[in-house]
Amino acid sequence: MVRAVLNPGRPLLREARYRLAEEPELHDSALHHSVLAAITAGNASRDGIADYLGRKSTVLAHPLHVLEDVGLIRHEPDAFRRNRSSYRIAEPLIAIYHAVMRPHRGDL
Repeated sequence: MVRAVLNPGRPLLREARYRLAEEPELHDSALHHSVLAAITAGNASRDGIADYLGRKSTVLAHPLHVLEDVGLIRHEPDAFRRNRSSYRIAEPLIAIYHAVMRPHRGDL
């Protein structure tokens, strides 16, 4: 991991940021990054994401749909609880970026 992804000499260190920057649908990049960070932090429901961000859950419908449409997150129904679902990061490099790289960007 350190040699392949977190090494400044390797392109993977910047790949997640480039992937997000290249998405034409991500107009409000700060909000989309915040939603991804919330999901990475374990907030998998729309209400959990909204609480984490300090926003109303209705405001998050559009950014969640956009992130799902571009393939960065998945919306999965809960197999055990009806009318419940959760969001998961679909792109492993984006998950690593938000879990490890973004919070420690200064150290890297």
